[in-house]
Amino acid sequence: MLAIKIGKRRQLMLPVEICNEVNISEGDYLWVSIREGEIVMKPNVLIEEDIVAYWKERLDNEDGVLELSEEGKERLEIALKDEEEGRYEEFDNVEDLIKDLKE
Repeated sequence: MLAIKIGKRRQLMLPVEICNEVNISEGDYLWVSIREGEIVMKPNVLIEEDIVAYWKERLDNEDGVLELSEEGKERLEIALKDEEEGRYEEFDNVEDLIKDLKE
């Protein structure tokens, strides 16, 4: 575990070893949350413009915004709240995830 100092305007400087390990660099985004009293940071993968363009071409509405059904909105809200409150598990691979789902 490495100690880092909080700078002016609450900025953090992550050691190069950490950045290299999780493949992040200047300008990348991180998800930041609190889980069991600890700060958790995860690299945020933003959607590439070509993928966005692909889906915009296939959407029915004029502004290119995918609209969820009421059930979809409810499920998304539940999923986001679960993630925010740390009610999820992380798996090293797909096989472990599938095994957990079957149990």
